[in-house]
Amino acid sequence: MEFRVQLSDAIQQVNAPVFTNCDIQPKSIVIRASDGLPVFTDWEFAGWFPPYWENVVIAERLNQDAWIAEDWVTVMKSIFPEYAPAQKVIAAAEVAS
Repeated sequence: MEFRVQLSDAIQQVNAPVFTNCDIQPKSIVIRASDGLPVFTDWEFAGWFPPYWENVVIAERLNQDAWIAEDWVTVMKSIFPEYAPAQKVIAAAEVAS
């Protein structure tokens, strides 16, 4: 199936856009002193995207960045569920490249 058709099919399966960070990585997370909660500091790539988009960005980074520690991979996989549409987009991109 052609990449554009696969991408279109995957995108049509999602709901309304959500506001997401799109650059979650260890250096962008600090612990707030007042209450010990994590805070994201890097929002330059943030925007309104399909609900699965953060998952796609993280999956792509985990596949490409050799510096990512194994414990970070484990944390990301436990926080972000695997969305079927995200997996379709990644698969379609791999076929097209």
